[in-house]
Amino acid sequence: MKFSNEKMLLLFFILYFVIQLFLAQNYTMVSDEGTHGSISLFFKSLINNLKNFKSFDDITEFVVDYAIKYPKITPIYPPLYHTLLTGVFFIKESVFLGRILSLLITLLTAFAIYKLALEILKDKNSALISSISFLVFSTIFKHASLLYTDIIQILTFILALLYYLKLKKRKNVSLKNIIFFSLLLVVAFLTKFFSVFLPFIIVIDSFFSKRKFFKYVLISLILSLILISPYMFLYVKFKLYKFTLKVAMNPFLSRWNYLDIFTNFGILMGLIVVGSTIWFLYNNRKNLFILTWFLIPAVVFLISTHSSIRFAYILMPIFALSCGFLVKNIYRTKKWKKALLFVVITFLGLQLLFDIFANYYDFVYPVEEITRIFSTLPDFDKDKTTYQINFAKKKGYIPHACETLKSLDLCMARKANDKLCLEGYTLKSTGMKKLINHPLSYVRRKRFFASLREIYSNDTQKVNKNERA
Repeated sequence: MKFSNEKMLLLFFILYFVIQLFLAQNYTMVSDEGTHGSISLFFKSLINNLKNFKSFDDITEFVVDYAIKYPKITPIYPPLYHTLLTGVFFIKESVFLGRILSLLITLLTAFAIYKLALEILKDKNSALISSISFLVFSTIFKHASLLYTDIIQILTFILALLYYLKLKKRKNVSLKNIIFFSLLLVVAFLTKFFSVFLPFIIVIDSFFSKRKFFKYVLISLILSLILISPYMFLYVKFKLYKFTLKVAMNPFLSRWNYLDIFTNFGILMGLIVVGSTIWFLYNNRKNLFILTWFLIPAVVFLISTHSSIRFAYILMPIFALSCGFLVKNIYRTKKWKKALLFVVITFLGLQLLFDIFANYYDFVYPVEEITRIFSTLPDFDKDKTTYQINFAKKKGYIPHACETLKSLDLCMARKANDKLCLEGYTLKSTGMKKLINHPLSYVRRKRFFASLREIYSNDTQKVNKNERA
């Protein structure tokens, strides 16, 4: 039975969805998720209270009171993702349901990359590899199901550019096409502010490559600005741009995180992505659309932005397309075709396995939670602590054994009066008492006991239900 590329992609999506759902159950909620979740709960509360508001002052008072009570609420984020998450919270206020929404957005983004690759590379096999590569990039895999606005930014960014490419090929552009394109631009602007690169890309490309089409692009941009003007008025009126600029302007050294290929793409995919991207850009050096899309954001990010690779996510489709371009060229070779394809597919499979294990352990012991432990110390520095923890995790360092911690007077067992640390536990098989000799053994044993309690609790609830019945 021969599978089409679309069926293979669908099967991979199902597998990816199941894997991410399994991992999402183990993830500890991180601070950014708390922020986006809080904003969405605020939207829900605001909608529920609309009937009680008699004037705009009542709404203002409600917003201020809510912001004082929940300081994580911030108005600097564009509202599209939070609106979608609010819809989920009307069904049930569940982080897990919100993560399912994020995961579905990630899969839609991968499918959009598939369509974009078909448009640019004109090859189904290349499009398939582009879509799968995007999903196994380490940073994408890590954030695929989290309550973040970054991946939906990629989705709206691609949809706008994909429609732009389709319009560009048309001989006649109707008013309906212009309005729809304007709406796609508005949706992108309401997702994240880095969609501001969209106008530069489409204006430069249309002006130099197809002058007749340029006027339609300008009309679409003007119409999109009119549509988004109420939001921009509030953004300027309350000086929210100052918060955005403050986040964007960070110390110079932090910018080089964008070049950490192994963190962004994975240990196995990193070198492939670098080589294929250079090759892809060189072969498309006359393609103004590709060059503008890559170079303008890349230069701006390296000059003036924050260290988080998530801010540069709009470049991820380029890296994914470069992997597809690599496969397209492999298909043209005759002698080494099967061997090279085997290597690429093996790397993708191994990278996926590595992502699964790396993310499972990363979110079981998230960096932000570990950093918070040290926050009570008088000389606490968040940036330095985060750097040290990330460095330790990257190198695979583990804590000292219990005896070493005791000799350094760092053992907290007696201070916390922890019975498991002080007395150990009894093995059911032999009845012998066993002491904890390493912090990791303590964590594993604690989790084991917690899982037993959960199973026992669930069984007890089932018994009680049966007895009532």
